[in-house]
Amino acid sequence: MTTSVQAYVGDAGTGLLALDCEYVYACAQCTPDPHICIPDEGFAAADINISAAPEHAVVTAVRVKLKIQDAGEHCDGSGSAMYCSDIRIQLNSNQHMLGQGWALWDANPGRTDGGWDDDVENDQDIELDRICESFFDGEPVNQGWYLDVWDESFGDMAELAQLEVWICYVVPPDLFDGGETTSAFSPVAACPGAELDVHCTIRNAGTVPSGQFEVDFYASQDSEISAADHFIGSTIMSIGGEQSAACDWFGPLPDDLPAGQYWIGWIIDARDDVAESDETNNIARKRGYKLTVNSISQAPTQISVEPSSVCPGDRATLTVVKGALGSNADWVWYSRGCGDGYLAEGAALEVFPRATSTYYVRGEGDCGTTDCGAVTVTVADATAWYADVDGDGYGDPESVPDYSCAPIPGKVDNNGDCDDTRADWNPDAPEVRDGLDNNCNGQIDEDVYGPPPIWHRDADGDGYGVPSDGIAAWQQPPGYVLNAADCDDTAPGANPGQVIDCADGVDNDCDGLIDEDESLDPACRTQPGTDDLDGDGIADAEDNCPETSNPDQADSNGDGIGDACDPFNACGAQLLCGQGMLSVLPLIFLSLCVMKIRLPRPSRRR
Repeated sequence: MTTSVQAYVGDAGTGLLALDCEYVYACAQCTPDPHICIPDEGFAAADINISAAPEHAVVTAVRVKLKIQDAGEHCDGSGSAMYCSDIRIQLNSNQHMLGQGWALWDANPGRTDGGWDDDVENDQDIELDRICESFFDGEPVNQGWYLDVWDESFGDMAELAQLEVWICYVVPPDLFDGGETTSAFSPVAACPGAELDVHCTIRNAGTVPSGQFEVDFYASQDSEISAADHFIGSTIMSIGGEQSAACDWFGPLPDDLPAGQYWIGWIIDARDDVAESDETNNIARKRGYKLTVNSISQAPTQISVEPSSVCPGDRATLTVVKGALGSNADWVWYSRGCGDGYLAEGAALEVFPRATSTYYVRGEGDCGTTDCGAVTVTVADATAWYADVDGDGYGDPESVPDYSCAPIPGKVDNNGDCDDTRADWNPDAPEVRDGLDNNCNGQIDEDVYGPPPIWHRDADGDGYGVPSDGIAAWQQPPGYVLNAADCDDTAPGANPGQVIDCADGVDNDCDGLIDEDESLDPACRTQPGTDDLDGDGIADAEDNCPETSNPDQADSNGDGIGDACDPFNACGAQLLCGQGMLSVLPLIFLSLCVMKIRLPRPSRRR
């Protein structure tokens, strides 16, 4: 801690600073509580003057040096003994030693036995140093300022020969700007996001170091810098007592800083980290010039082309419709890519392409370049143009077209009309109930009568169509019928109206079964077929039990009916027919067994 010291020295009889005995016992009154007193005429009362100390100085310590000498007589005038051991000194802010005091010291004069020599024959110096804690804490000491020597033995009275007082003080930190000549920033014109270099100087008028504090930098459109302005950066620093230091900052401006003119300023100790003696001088700015913040261009987002399609070598005009130019910026056009193949500058550009081409444009200025916008001009091939006599926008399909990449008056680029003599007949015309094709769709009055029927292809000509091939039409197309019931459009003998042919192995009536109706012809059951009603792997025409699964086709009695479905299969068993067991069977079974009467075969109809 840096400490400044002021010294005040007084000699006996002159007294820059002395005892005020007006308020201390006179020598005749020293007993029975003797004091060493400077006679009234010895010293005159005086104040400690610290007016030379800086403003806001805080007293931190007082140092007192005393010189005493033999006075040659006793205080009580009778030669009685005086005991000297302790000296107590108090400095008081009141010249009469009344009111608020600064501090109190107790000290031993320095003798090994704790006291002075009995006879004070030689001058003795006593130095007392103490920090005035009571003063700092604001606790008053309500005592007078006096010198008190307690006698321990006989001797002569001592008197004050010399007094020296040092007042020690410090000045708390006081941070303020170093002035206009110590501040600067560059560049003086910049774009948002660009680097800015700011220099200033901070001074500490206090005698003690500041400790760390923050300096915040701002851009303000008015001359009053405050925390409500655009914050641009900060730095941390500290300064020693009675020192100055640079507060430099370098960094990018905010990307969203609006274009305009700004004062650049700074707030010292922006977070109030330092207890300053003066808190009113912490804001400063560069006064000589302002910062110009340029505007940034916005990339083009819409570009028009007129016309959008041209013939080879014809002119097309390109124009930036949406986008914004910043400070000292212009639109720049390129042909080969963004920034490649420079063409021209300006919001509009005329081009004469020989082939379909893409053009690029971007903003370029003080704040750099934007992204490019792109637009394509189509160079068209020759188009067929047809006569449109009735002017309904649809050309005559029977007219001879003219070819051009540009429109031809009186002609259109389609041939969709069905009658170019009537403007009310074209693909956009409504269909009316007049028996005519008004909308040129190949149908007559379809919207008047509702949707047309669906006609189905009849390839074999048997009067039955297939569901997989249908046409909606008001009139019957050749080779089509209104039903979709055929199961085989390649066989005229296969349709729902056919009679079953048991011998052809064909699903004649389209019911999903082949040769199944044995009631029409008993031979049906012997004809080959693919039906397998019981799913045992034997076709029904060959299966001896077509409705009962019997993949082994076992027939024990050889009656042509499989064992799985033959109710009389027991007749063929050795146990029943060959070992005398006939007596236990009903007569009817025996007769059937002997005669081998064949019962009707179970029906295979599903």
